[in-house]
Amino acid sequence: MARPRKPTAMLELLGAFKRNPNRKRERQNEPIVTTPLPDPPRRVPKPVKETWQEMRERGWWLTSADRFLVEIAATLMARYRLEEIKSGDVSNLIGVLSKLGFSPRERGALNLPTRTT
Repeated sequence: MARPRKPTAMLELLGAFKRNPNRKRERQNEPIVTTPLPDPPRRVPKPVKETWQEMRERGWWLTSADRFLVEIAATLMARYRLEEIKSGDVSNLIGVLSKLGFSPRERGALNLPTRTT
């Protein structure tokens, strides 16, 4: 399995583009999403909406591009809290939370500025 691609912002911080300018040119059309995570969709149940709001408050780095993963994570987390989840689904929940930066390791890899709230 190939190694995951390093985020452009991280390469920029590490000075990789100074050593190899072609790498930056290869990523010049990469989308940059700055719009915040929107409100939860109307169609989702109330427990999922509440979990979505909690994720938006705690995951201040999330953007509108994360909305599909947030919907999956909020749904699984709401089911987990209602004790309606199977053990295999817990692994899926942990995986999607990690992808969103809710695990210490992934959050550290995102290189986010510190925020005290």
